[in-house]
Amino acid sequence: MKKSGISSHRGNTIILALIALPFVCGALYMTYRSLWFQFAAVRAEGTVIEISDGTPTLTVEFSTGKGEMLRTKSVGSDLYGGISRGDRLAVFFDPKNPVDARINLFVENWLLPLITMIPAAILLLVAWGLSGNAFSSTRPRLKSGGTPVQAEFARVRIEVDMQRIFKESRNVGSFSLDERDEGYVLIHNGVARDPLDPAVQRELCLTHVIQATWTDPKNGRLHLFESEPLTSNPESQVKGRAITVYIDPKRPHRYRMELPFQQKEHAPDKGDQGFRGNV
Repeated sequence: MKKSGISSHRGNTIILALIALPFVCGALYMTYRSLWFQFAAVRAEGTVIEISDGTPTLTVEFSTGKGEMLRTKSVGSDLYGGISRGDRLAVFFDPKNPVDARINLFVENWLLPLITMIPAAILLLVAWGLSGNAFSSTRPRLKSGGTPVQAEFARVRIEVDMQRIFKESRNVGSFSLDERDEGYVLIHNGVARDPLDPAVQRELCLTHVIQATWTDPKNGRLHLFESEPLTSNPESQVKGRAITVYIDPKRPHRYRMELPFQQKEHAPDKGDQGFRGNV
């Protein structure tokens, strides 16, 4: 079963981006602080003078170089289980404010940046997906040329034209489109509607995609080709007929489909020999 759905994607994108913003700012600030300590702070050799019970927390004493002895504490981490009292550890501190110090351990330097960076990345990826980039056509296409192969018509699939929805800023509400054995089930704003109704298709930007298959005679590999989204159902014009697909012989996933009713418009010039070859 295949399913596609929309529920105020644009609004959700903005909300997710706003939620991610504090995490992004936090990750950038924490990363800046860690890099500053690594490259701009003063380095001193410190001594572990105390280790707490339970999850180890280190207390390290260090000298500022001006006869002043200061202490700094680490966060608690089981990774510090192998450290003992008296061990020597490097400490970075701000010369203008020596109490602003950090022990030179991975957890001390990079735990907080990672904690803020991971949710920021997840939220931004989801927001990017909802923005329509993830829904744009990812089918690799040849603009011209190619080696022609004869593919066998498989079926016509209904899908949502997300590019058109976002390009036209359409408020289509909330709907789901389920493909089942008996056909498609469309629920729009909680009401069942007919996905084959041309008026419904225009309203919700439902399009038709032709799928055709071709078996490479060289290696027996089956390839599935898809047409660009079409506004009307072309099944009556292509069912039972071979469909010409122009492929890049070296990379058959790059192709363009030549439909019978588009041949005159899209047929390549006779002089265009790009990617020509035997298949």
